[in-house]
Formats: sequence, structure tokens, C-alpha cells
Amino acid sequence: MKKLFILLSILISFASLSAAMTITTDVTSTEDGNSTEKIFIDNNNLRIDMKGVSILFDTKKQVMTTIMHDRQIYIEMTKAQMDQQKKMMNAMMEQQIKAMEAQKANMTPQQQKAVDEQIKLMKSSMDGTKDPAEDIRATKKSETVGKWKCTIYDSYTGGKKDSEMCTVSFKELGISDNDFKIIDEVAKIVGEDETSLKVMKAMKKIGYPVKESAIDPFSGKTESVRTLKSISKDKIEPAVFTTPATYKKKTMEEMMGM
Repeated sequence: MKKLFILLSILISFASLSAAMTITTDVTSTEDGNSTEKIFIDNNNLRIDMKGVSILFDTKKQVMTTIMHDRQIYIEMTKAQMDQQKKMMNAMMEQQIKAMEAQKANMTPQQQKAVDEQIKLMKSSMDGTKDPAEDIRATKKSETVGKWKCTIYDSYTGGKKDSEMCTVSFKELGISDNDFKIIDEVAKIVGEDETSLKVMKAMKKIGYPVKESAIDPFSGKTESVRTLKSISKDKIEPAVFTTPATYKKKTMEEMMGM
């Protein structure tokens, strides 16, 4: 749920199809240090730039392209390929859960409890029909982030707190209820369309997170903080949504062998 919730919450912020839009976010991570993320949208195209990686979505062709800049390579995946990959990953996770259940017989009660919590989180991440609104809890706290005064919410997965969000209303960011077509289209590509409407409903209720802290559900320590920096509606050049001409195309099978 967390992966989907974060992705779709990002999309909500630039969902208007009437004009180009660029979202800039500052990221501080205990693992990767400081970086800047950029998100571009124009018509049927969407691009997310993260540290060393860019992800392109062509919602018309239903294709996702992952660009790895350090290796100067890219991978294209169709919706059918991603659906198959998701099935394989879920099957692998189910096998892992069975193995963990079998090992519990030789564990102490305290170890069994820890394994049960981990299994609960794994099953929650596999549950594509869970309503995200059930995992979001109001704190009655607020803070000021940049120019926005936001309300703080805690997000839980499998009963464990895994993020803290400070949100503002859609209206403050210039977002309307009619600006969500691209959410469903991207959700269909990544195979999460079953929950896209529920996620949208939850976000419309609490607002968009201008600041989000990812938290380790076991240690309670903050792993990263994402802070909205700016939203621009300047024109985006078509080249932004294409792969660099000098980069080489790779298949998933080739990447698995690297």
C-alpha cells in the first residue's frame, strides 16, 4: 500500500491535463544523502526524476520506461509485462512467508512475535484491495512547511507506523476534483488500478503531503524526508519524455543477468 500511496499522492499534485506542470521536491535520506526530485507531466506523458534514475510513463501506449543514468541504459515494460512481474513477485513473497512460518517452531516467543509482525507487513504490501484511508490517522498537530501551513497525519501499514505526512488542501495547490484522469491511467500501467479510486478518495479527504517522512516500522527511526519545493506550469520540451539517444536499451532478462 505504501508504494502505491506515495506514487499516486505524487500524481495527484500534478494531475491537471490542461497545462504542463513540473513539481520539484527536496529529499533528505539517511542512506542516500540530499537530492532533488522532479516530476514532469504534459498530456499523456509523465516523468519522475530521482537520484540517478528517471521513470517515464506513456499512458497512451501503456508503457513504463526506467532510465539508469549511471549505466546509460534503459528498460521498457508494457502493462502485460508488469502484470506478469507482479504475479511472480507475489508468488516469491508467498513462498518466503511459508518458509518463515515453518521456522517459527524453533523460535522463542519473542522471536515468533517479531516474525509475525514482519509477515503481517508483507501480507499488507501484497493486499491490492485495502483501503488506504483505514491506515491514515489524524494527529491534531500542524506545522509550517515553506509557505504552507499543513496538518499532520500518521500512516500505518500492518499496524506499524511507516510515514508521517503534513498535508494541505487541494485548493491551496490549485487542484480540482476533475484533475485525476492521469491517476487511473498510470495506475492501470503499474497494475494498481483496483485501489486508485480509493487512494484518490483518501487524498481528497486529507490533502496533499507537502512534507512526508518515511519511517522504519520496526525501529521507529526516520529514513527520509521529502519536502515540496515548487510547482511550475512552464512549458516542457518534448525531449523530456524521451530516452537519451546515446543510451542502450536492455531487456529485463538482460538486467537480471547483470
